[in-house]
Amino acid sequence: MGSLYENKELLLRELENARCILTERELCKRLEWSRATFYRALDVLREDNQIELRRGEGYRLTADVEPFHGFLPQELESLAVFWQMFENVQKPLSEPYEALKTAFLRHLRARGVPFETWQNRIHYLLPHQRKQVTPATFRKISEAILHQKVISFQFSKKGSAGPEKREVHPQQLIFYRNGWSLDALDESRIGASGPEDKGLRQFPLDLISQVRTVRKAWQEVPTLELQQFFASGYGLYAGKADALAKIQFTGVAASYVEREQWHPHEIKENLPGGTLRLTIPYVSKHPEELIGDILRWGENAVVEGPPELKKQVREKIKASAKNYNDNHEK
Repeated sequence: MGSLYENKELLLRELENARCILTERELCKRLEWSRATFYRALDVLREDNQIELRRGEGYRLTADVEPFHGFLPQELESLAVFWQMFENVQKPLSEPYEALKTAFLRHLRARGVPFETWQNRIHYLLPHQRKQVTPATFRKISEAILHQKVISFQFSKKGSAGPEKREVHPQQLIFYRNGWSLDALDESRIGASGPEDKGLRQFPLDLISQVRTVRKAWQEVPTLELQQFFASGYGLYAGKADALAKIQFTGVAASYVEREQWHPHEIKENLPGGTLRLTIPYVSKHPEELIGDILRWGENAVVEGPPELKKQVREKIKASAKNYNDNHEK
């Protein structure tokens, strides 16, 4: 048996989920309560003016019940933590929901949850080099996904002379490391790189502007197909993995990498002398992110193969070393 407050919240939740008038008998049966337990919880709801009785019919919620009334204290605390994470991901994106946050905090205080005493003691830290996305762009794209709408936008592709107009079928939003990206179907790109090219593309939101809704039937890409295309390679780069990287880690790197997950399908092997071998799939056309993660461990990371990846890492190291050559010093 829960506390009086927990029982009150359970009764509120049952009435909200039912969205209709329920009799005392129906409520006791659904909640597996005795009549005495029911009336104790009912008395608390009546004090808060959250429930009304329709004589001869039963009970229902009043029209002005505030948001979040159906949550237990521990659930409210979890929501508070998630709210802080949401604000830390990118503050401007949370600003349109300030009114909802105010109602949420008011409800927490009324229920004795001391949010103010610990709200600044839980931090969700992200990289400092976060890519900034305007609230309008994020809102329009998220709405297009939720309501299954085709959109057009200006896309400032890296390395291109200027922005180009793209028209896509949005499928999912991804927050990865330091920014948001849109996974979408671009019909104009189907077959562009070969017969297996299905037109799936990834767009960093910070490079998108002037989002517009297009009057056109939205096409859905099966979830499994999206996962196979966008999640099989290493990191954020789109495409199906076509190569396996083998990297040996020594020293402090070995102990750290052993506790990390670089890829869902990674293989880790402990070798003599405390060395760790990591095998992960990646997209050979887009090794940039993998190379960056290898280089951050310096001399404690050595690529075994494939030969092309080993060569690419070696060239990166040589190019970087040139910048510190005595001949370049003034």
